Amino acid sequence: MYAWGPTGSGKTHTISGTDGMIHRSLQHMFDHGKEMELYISFITIQNERVRDYLKEDLDQNGYPHRIREANGIIYIENLEKNQIFNLNDAVFNLKNGQERWHRNSTMMSDLPSRHWHIVTIWMEHHVTVPMGKKYYSARLDFIDCAGSQRITRQGASSVREAASINRSTTTFANVIQALIHRPCHVPYRDSKVTRILQHSLGNNCQTVMLGTMSPMECDVAESVSTLRFLSRCKVVINSVRKNVQLDDEIDRHGSINAMRQWDPPPSGLGIKIEDVLSRLQTKDGTWSIAR
Repeated sequence: MYAWGPTGSGKTHTISGTDGMIHRSLQHMFDHGKEMELYISFITIQNERVRDYLKEDLDQNGYPHRIREANGIIYIENLEKNQIFNLNDAVFNLKNGQERWHRNSTMMSDLPSRHWHIVTIWMEHHVTVPMGKKYYSARLDFIDCAGSQRITRQGASSVREAASINRSTTTFANVIQALIHRPCHVPYRDSKVTRILQHSLGNNCQTVMLGTMSPMECDVAESVSTLRFLSRCKVVINSVRKNVQLDDEIDRHGSINAMRQWDPPPSGLGIKIEDVLSRLQTKDGTWSIAR
């Protein structure tokens, strides 16, 4: 779930406000997914540097984290993931992370953030079968994007920061454009933002893009630009499959979002098999399953 728009238009409030999407989604998970194990992580990206704000031993410059890839799975090295058992645990972790946010003053807002904020909820579920145990995994990302306004209006604290912000947002837009014109090359590696979020851009995912706009007349150009960008995002088509692995296939060196096979979901996950079958059936009555 992405929140896209210029600085000061309400992205942070929409994603992580008191009644924002994170709080609503977590409340729904704890009400309907009691059999799942839930974990939370919170990172920011600024000037092409990744910082983990759930770590307690952060120094002034942040903790260096490298992006790795193993068996086709992209993950962040030494990422802190805390288990949460209820909504209060999640709120506690979020508040701790928010207190460590590094904010720089700009012309656009009193306390604007020039970071990409990524809060991830990791979901795990084990089911006993005759062959052993099956391992179901999923993740839900909440991305508070950096401001998409023109570089002349960013008022960044340094030329390097302004160039970095422009690079990440431009690369993000280029990835969306490339996904529309598949099978051309998709430049995921051009920025750490798109590299980390590669799984949630045109791959095995369901993506929601929220656009935020300012009602001020001086922000009309940014509002029109936001609407045009969102209209392009609607054209991107994802291919969604269930993430299922047997115990002996699990690789815990990184994130566990690779998919191995399609199986009906176990009971207790809040998904009806009728809904899955209706999505697979085409208009002419045939069936199509993407492997």
